[in-house]
Amino acid sequence: LLVPAGQRLSHRIECCWEEAAGEDESARTEKCTLGSLEWSAVVLDERLVDLEISLLYRKEDGDDGSQSLHWLQQKASGRSFKGSFVPSEDPDFEAIVDRIEAIVFEFDNSYSWWTEKEVELISIRSRSEPNPAPEPLPLMDPLGPLPRATVPASAAGDEQLAL
Repeated sequence: LLVPAGQRLSHRIECCWEEAAGEDESARTEKCTLGSLEWSAVVLDERLVDLEISLLYRKEDGDDGSQSLHWLQQKASGRSFKGSFVPSEDPDFEAIVDRIEAIVFEFDNSYSWWTEKEVELISIRSRSEPNPAPEPLPLMDPLGPLPRATVPASAAGDEQLAL
């Protein structure tokens, strides 16, 4: 990503998307929702940039398409940034996990009037999977009766001592 000198750049990662539901690309698609997102952003040439990361989600009564914003990371200045977001593991987002629309990375270079910044952003987005039912346990034949000693343990021990 190239952040122009004296400007800001937004990069949006969608949290709802469609992908092919099989090997055949022309087959039906299925709707996917965000299970987790991991990211790493590095400013090349050891330069600095400001970054803030926010979450866009539909309001509960958002029939009109209105959105709300929640900060995942407040503005921070640096050369490298790493993080992850798993909505189902955060109690703040359990209620809105189905309404999350996007995660927005806002790179700010407004303080540098002369130098543009090149940022390498790597993100790994995985879809949420319903927890599969556990595999059934294999059926086993009942065990036969346990073997029993024919000689009491104390008597067997005395015979070995006598030898």
